[in-house]
Amino acid sequence: MTEKLQLRTYAKLNLMLRINGINEIGYHDLFMVNQSLDLYDYLKFEKNDKQGIVLDDGTSIDPKKNFVYKSAKYISDNYTPINLNIYLKKNIPMFAGLGGGSADAAATIFAINRLYKLNLSNKELIDIAKNIGADVPFCIFGGSKIAEGVGEKLTDINLDSYYYLLIKPNLGMSTKIAFKEYDERVGYTNNLSSIENIVDLKDNKIDIEFIKANFYNDFEKVMLESFSVLNKIKTSLYKCGADFAQMTGSGTTMFGIFHDKKTRNVAYYKLKNRYDNVYRCQSTDKGIKILS
Repeated sequence: MTEKLQLRTYAKLNLMLRINGINEIGYHDLFMVNQSLDLYDYLKFEKNDKQGIVLDDGTSIDPKKNFVYKSAKYISDNYTPINLNIYLKKNIPMFAGLGGGSADAAATIFAINRLYKLNLSNKELIDIAKNIGADVPFCIFGGSKIAEGVGEKLTDINLDSYYYLLIKPNLGMSTKIAFKEYDERVGYTNNLSSIENIVDLKDNKIDIEFIKANFYNDFEKVMLESFSVLNKIKTSLYKCGADFAQMTGSGTTMFGIFHDKKTRNVAYYKLKNRYDNVYRCQSTDKGIKILS
């Protein structure tokens, strides 16, 4: 019987994020085009002798507030008692729009399903994941997908692979506050033309020209007004050769898409001393990788 599992869990990038409104149970209804990147967190899971869920994330923050603990506790309360030592090493920055906490939750659900031989179906995995957060279902499977609703409706898409440059300034805003700001300052227009275009392309190749013509992030309407440095970063990415630049999630990371590795690397060396937290990444076709 497997008693240990080591995983990499990958960051999530929103190439598009549309806020459609608030659904009948009070959650924001979303339309997202997501891509997994090879920036990852590391997690190790090991069964213990009836000590419950023991999380070591290298911080002094109450572990019960971590998505890892919440995911394990949800399964323990609803499926089977969980007794695990969990070690988490963070590389994905927090409050960045990169799904770091969601990726860790996804890895936890994935690991428990394997270690405890629950044999959960994809639907059951998604049902657990959506109770933790809107990005968690995508992070379990990863790759290139449309995510709709509260993140539980996933559709594979054929998206070109690219090189990315991420810049995360030393500032952040919680997703909850970002939604509140958007609701109060922007509201909803129900202009779904771009979404309809993307739905039509579910079975076709999505290239950079389509991305430039159709993709956007509704949260930029709030965040670019709140944090002027984000405008400066976006301009810098374009000046350094990015084919497309935008914010991911509710912020505050800006990303640039580059058609080739050399151009991306030149941009990295130009910008790494100008801004905090600059990362080189590329597309990956999965959300989680088993190490051992």
